[in-house]
Amino acid sequence: MGRMCGALQAEVDSAEVCTVNENSGLVKVFERIIDTSEEYCILIAEAVWMEGEAARAQGNMVAAVAFFEKAMYARGASLCADSMARRDRVIEMRQQVLLVRRGGDDGGEAETVQAAWDKCRLASDLHDREDYDAAATLFQEAIKIFTAISGSDSLVVASSYEGIGLVFDAQ
Repeated sequence: MGRMCGALQAEVDSAEVCTVNENSGLVKVFERIIDTSEEYCILIAEAVWMEGEAARAQGNMVAAVAFFEKAMYARGASLCADSMARRDRVIEMRQQVLLVRRGGDDGGEAETVQAAWDKCRLASDLHDREDYDAAATLFQEAIKIFTAISGSDSLVVASSYEGIGLVFDAQ
């Protein structure tokens, strides 16, 4: 974090007063600050992800998933909105979380509310990437889990149907 603060301070210090006093100059300074901040957020997120991989290698899946969740949060939706590569990285992260939570590629997935929410989040990201078939499949899987646990009249089932509706509408 200290390096991030230092880099941001360097951007502020490098701004010339006469430039900042003009709207176009001020905008350029803020753009550089935002870009620098996003670069460091990505570095932090990847470092946290690596901590999760280390926990996973040690067999501590609970800690691994906690680190993975923090890494995805650090990447943030706002960071991914304008970058396919960044959005795709978050999708990769979500896919890994699904694998870890279910016990690996061939493990039996517990039909839990958390699994359903993970599928909904991944489906939403896939919808944003216009991967509609994969998104629809995940929303359908989530609906089955939510229905089995909460009943067909629950709000989470309705929310999942809304998600799948948005996918069908976008196609």
